[in-house]
Amino acid sequence: MSAKKTTKIDLNDPAVLLASGCERNIPVEIHKHTGSAAVPVARARMMCIDGERLYLDEPHTIGKPVKMGKNTSVDAFFSINNTLFTFSTTVASMHCKVRLNESKVLVGMALNLPREIHQGQRRSRFRTSLAMQTPIKVTMHQASSDLNSAPIDAVRYEGRLVDGSEGGLGVLLEFDRPRKFKIYDKWIVRFQLPDLDEPTTLGCELRQTRTIRDGETMKIGLMAMPWPTDRTMREQLLPLSRHLTSIERHLRQKAS
Repeated sequence: MSAKKTTKIDLNDPAVLLASGCERNIPVEIHKHTGSAAVPVARARMMCIDGERLYLDEPHTIGKPVKMGKNTSVDAFFSINNTLFTFSTTVASMHCKVRLNESKVLVGMALNLPREIHQGQRRSRFRTSLAMQTPIKVTMHQASSDLNSAPIDAVRYEGRLVDGSEGGLGVLLEFDRPRKFKIYDKWIVRFQLPDLDEPTTLGCELRQTRTIRDGETMKIGLMAMPWPTDRTMREQLLPLSRHLTSIERHLRQKAS
């Protein structure tokens, strides 16, 4: 059996690259360009392009409405031939009619065509595994929607940090019986990084859950929130970023 050929694409021509994405209806992630990790990701599929715009189907975010409008600045991410691409642009129109052919029209959105498209891993979303490292204990308790208080009967858990990125955490929790978590609930999370005197404390929003072994073990994904301020969040995340970079550097040296 012959190996599957990879279609060669002109990476220097944004229109050609986007046209290829539309031909395959490639998924695209859309991030509101605010510099804050608190903005949910919207997802859509590339449909078609013209001389000025890239048309997508209706974007969606699980559990929350998509709040974007004309001229909203966004960052978009998509993958072709196992290569990640990203571009920045603005929304041209929301809830517009996207004509696929003479008989088929759907409701979607339009983005202004970007001038440049770049390759590369979006570092803020890249997760470094901590599975083979010295276990880092995590304590977490449920918080109010503004993260400034906790219910009297706030649920508390202990777990282990299993991966991390510049803006998020992966935590493994074990229970004596299955537990339920609600996406977008807020949590105060604490953990002690090696060689630090003070624990890292973050206000987080639950974004993902995955049950293991009939629900007695659960992997959850948490996104850091700008709490109590955006500056505080960045200061708390900086040691984690350095720790993850150190692990990556060590793994690269070990592999070379």
